Amino acid sequence: MDEQLIVFEQFLLPQKVLQYSGLVYFKFQRRNGRLTSNCASAFYVSIILVSIYYVFNCFDLVYSTWVGKPSSQNIAILCLTTYLCIRGLTLFFKHDDILTLFNDLDRIYPRDMATQAAMEVSKVYKQHVQRHNIIHYFSFTTLAMFCVMPVVLYIFDNERTGIITLEQQIVGGWFPFGIRQSHAAYPLVCLYDFKDAFVGLTFFATFDAIFNTIQENIIMHLDDLNRQVRALNASDSNSTSCDEFFEHIRSLVRRHQHLRKLCHKFNDFCKMCILLTDFVSALALCFHLVMLTETHNLMMIIKYLLPTLGLVLFTFDQCWRGTQLEQASLKFQQALFAHNWYMGSKKYRKFIILWLTQSQRTMKISAYGLIDVNMVHFTDIMQLAYKLLAFLKSR
Repeated sequence: MDEQLIVFEQFLLPQKVLQYSGLVYFKFQRRNGRLTSNCASAFYVSIILVSIYYVFNCFDLVYSTWVGKPSSQNIAILCLTTYLCIRGLTLFFKHDDILTLFNDLDRIYPRDMATQAAMEVSKVYKQHVQRHNIIHYFSFTTLAMFCVMPVVLYIFDNERTGIITLEQQIVGGWFPFGIRQSHAAYPLVCLYDFKDAFVGLTFFATFDAIFNTIQENIIMHLDDLNRQVRALNASDSNSTSCDEFFEHIRSLVRRHQHLRKLCHKFNDFCKMCILLTDFVSALALCFHLVMLTETHNLMMIIKYLLPTLGLVLFTFDQCWRGTQLEQASLKFQQALFAHNWYMGSKKYRKFIILWLTQSQRTMKISAYGLIDVNMVHFTDIMQLAYKLLAFLKSR
């Protein structure tokens, strides 16, 4: 079957469930040749729900600490919610930067079949769709199990006059006037908790899709640049008509410099989020492991198991994608160094030496130079989570 032309907007399609819910934070449209997005209402609805959640729970933490009584918090869920909300706030405050970055990527995106075939766009898009589907099914299966298990536990509890425990609440936390302990209000509380959990999931799914799309496209261009550098023949710089050859080299240099700028903008978009969620993700993983090891209830094990696996898998995925970007940058450096530049003219050799010097700075995902997102960072997070778990278990 003949391959079809793939447009850039196909990489930007949101999850179907997000479309049905109306919580689509980026509705991309093309106007006058540029991508635009205007969906502030979805952002504001989600931010209001999140703000209410944190106002109530921060008040409960402060008040319970002040009077010296136990709080109503589920710390594992609170850490996980914080982890997800940091991603949502990043999307909210970096909305314009994300649009600018996507327009920069769209500007250099291949728009004809020959170029798309050379850059293997169909292969990249196929992997994108496969990952999109995996995220879709795993995320919403996790959400369903996370929300259903506490309700099932409540329904099969014979006592309807006793205390509603944290295990019987989806998110937990504090509501004024003892609403969370009211059996009559339990369905409404569950509906509110479900909405909070769903908003957190939409934050995660949207951030993940944007992060993944940017990383895929930068690597696709780096790989194509790598192939073009390997195809260079330095002997062409010695010919009498070498102007076209040098113009081709200049275009490759300009493209490489543009990709470096895109990578810098990519870091500007996600560096604060990575820095803030570094410790929070380890803390959330630690408390989820505590909940798994402390409970003997099968329903609670199911509730906490899938989010725990999700934290590990998606932390691994993010770090692996950082490693892929570093590897693509290193491959380009190796291709530039390995081609027969030493057989070129004196002008060409000087040109390549300057380019080699510039390319020594590896493209990578970094948070202010404090954290490099790669597989080493993944092991650091897992070790931190284990140390926190060991500390809590020893108390």
